Amino acid sequence: MRATFREKAGDLEMTQNNYSAALKEYDDAIGNHPNSVSFKKRAAAHCKMGNETLAKADEAKVVELGGTIENPCRISSKKGKK
Repeated sequence: MRATFREKAGDLEMTQNNYSAALKEYDDAIGNHPNSVSFKKRAAAHCKMGNETLAKADEAKVVELGGTIENPCRISSKKGKK
């Protein structure tokens, strides 16, 4: 039950664009009860923070746990673009 509370707290932080705080809540949720939903939400927080490698690792864990990724993290590099 604690994992669900932490997940909801993370969701609230995400709606307020507090991605670092959301990440901490999702970390706690995963520590208490690892599941595909928590990993998916943490992947979204990592992506919003520009941590594509960590987002991709969590997305892989989602699939490993039987979940699906509808919108995979894609961080476009603006190097060389005007």
